[in-house]
Amino acid sequence: MGGKNILVELMTKVNSRISFEDFTSLKSLEDSYILGYYCQRQVFIDEKNRRIADKNEKKLENIN
Repeated sequence: MGGKNILVELMTKVNSRISFEDFTSLKSLEDSYILGYYCQRQVFIDEKNRRIADKNEKKLENIN
């Protein structure tokens, strides 16, 4: 459960960097937005996978 809190905290930090004007703008998104979205999403995926691998490694250490 602690891992989820870390991801929520990271997402909150990312979202807080968007200005109110940009967040509420009716302008079309630029192509770089999509690239940034997928790059940030990959960071979250990598972090989740790292936490899963760490957890599995600890389980194996406890078995041995």
